[in-house]
Amino acid sequence: MFARLWNATSLAERLQIATQISTLGLDFDTTYQKLKKGRTYLNSVSRGFVEWTLENVHSGKSHTCLVFIPYHYTPNKKYLVKVFWHGLVSTKNPRGYIDKIIDQEADTYQKREYISIYPAGWNESMWWGESQLENLNNILAQLKQHYNIDENRVHLAGMSDGGTGVYYVANTQSTPWASFFPYLANIAGLNALSSRQLYASNLTNRPFLIVNTEKDEVFPPRIVLPFVELLRKAKVRMDFQMIKGAAHDMGWFPKMKSKVIKFVNKQVRNPLPNQLYWETETTQKHQRIDWLVIDELTPQAEEIQRLTDVNTILGIDRQLFERKKISGRVIAQKVGNEVNLTTQNIQSMRLLCSPEHFNFDKPITVFANQQLVFEGKMDKNLETLLQWHAKDLDRTMLYGAELPIQIKT
Repeated sequence: MFARLWNATSLAERLQIATQISTLGLDFDTTYQKLKKGRTYLNSVSRGFVEWTLENVHSGKSHTCLVFIPYHYTPNKKYLVKVFWHGLVSTKNPRGYIDKIIDQEADTYQKREYISIYPAGWNESMWWGESQLENLNNILAQLKQHYNIDENRVHLAGMSDGGTGVYYVANTQSTPWASFFPYLANIAGLNALSSRQLYASNLTNRPFLIVNTEKDEVFPPRIVLPFVELLRKAKVRMDFQMIKGAAHDMGWFPKMKSKVIKFVNKQVRNPLPNQLYWETETTQKHQRIDWLVIDELTPQAEEIQRLTDVNTILGIDRQLFERKKISGRVIAQKVGNEVNLTTQNIQSMRLLCSPEHFNFDKPITVFANQQLVFEGKMDKNLETLLQWHAKDLDRTMLYGAELPIQIKT
């Protein structure tokens, strides 16, 4: 049954199989250890460049990506993964620019010891749309089926439009990623491009290496810098580089390569962090960050302001990101078995509790806005464990219980 779960070709199929397994009366701890160990990866897999064509439910169109697997790949170790989004996503070519930007004969691939993924974007599936978010999830699921990756060292980079899309992913579904690399990007453009609202503080959950250039004629510094200041104000963990004399191209990269490599190698995702921030205007999607899920917003905006909305900077009176809908936001801080939540415009939410993050033998205490909202022990739940594993396919992020929280407003 577990082989069926891991080899399923869609999320819907995985969830169905997970439900079936949960009715078999299996021991929780034994199942937990089995999921933590994961599947046995085979040596008889493709190496070098492989092209995938993945179905996409949201767009109804197949999506292409190039995948590079190290020539000396061995299933006995976990591999770092880098995903790179190209620019000029307005192209009409469904293969995007992957054929133009990737030289499959380049010497660099002979010694490369990490997995590289080059998805295609085009005018019918742009980086800041639901279809590409689904595509990322499909790519990672397919990768995990066949190759032994390090779930805590999966990174997303992009250039120009691709870099702007990186900001969108960080604002929308940060959970799978260890760090983000927006190159020559313009987060301000998402005001017009994004189908959802943007929140600078959502970017605080993961580190960034941001590169822009002094002579960029597409996204000049005067456009970029106010938003960089906004990210600083939000306390985003970032290394920002403004390359002097460089234009809107990747000519600067050779000089920055060692710095980029050093940054990547330092970033290892903590799958169970003790502090989180998330904000969303919808609870139908993108309402989760790691072990925190926002389920219901208040019908009206609360008058009391418990959390500052970081959306302006000194010298600029206007809101940098447009906000037409009420959003709910939360800061979660965990120490031992105690969680303190500070919320704004949220009625209900869930905490996903991992046995490696919480002690299930002792009571868990939750305060929301300085009021006690839960105190008691949690029971390990096999269905919860299996359902979230079916969604995440992550050996390092396994949840044993969902703790529903009602916020007193």
